[in-house]
Amino acid sequence: MSQRTARIVLSGFVLIVLGFVSLLYLLHLAGPDSERIKEEFAEQNPGTEVVFATVGEGDFDNAWYHIGYRKNGENEVRVRVILYQRDGMAWRTSANLQSP
Repeated sequence: MSQRTARIVLSGFVLIVLGFVSLLYLLHLAGPDSERIKEEFAEQNPGTEVVFATVGEGDFDNAWYHIGYRKNGENEVRVRVILYQRDGMAWRTSANLQSP
């Protein structure tokens, strides 16, 4: 293998590794997992059915989740907005940041 070919192969390998690391980083920045948010909300609010959980506004350290839910026996979908904040490698919420 020539020196030029070796450089091309090495450059390609470095680009693939950087792309993979970037993808993992972006997935981490996307905020907490919506399914986990739904499960936590249902556990903390017995007698509710979670219809959706989507991230609205946010930045690298904050994610405002819009959670749609129904109380048992009701057709009306209510929405609660909860702020999740990055705490190191985890996302956490605080009860005083929840909307009424």
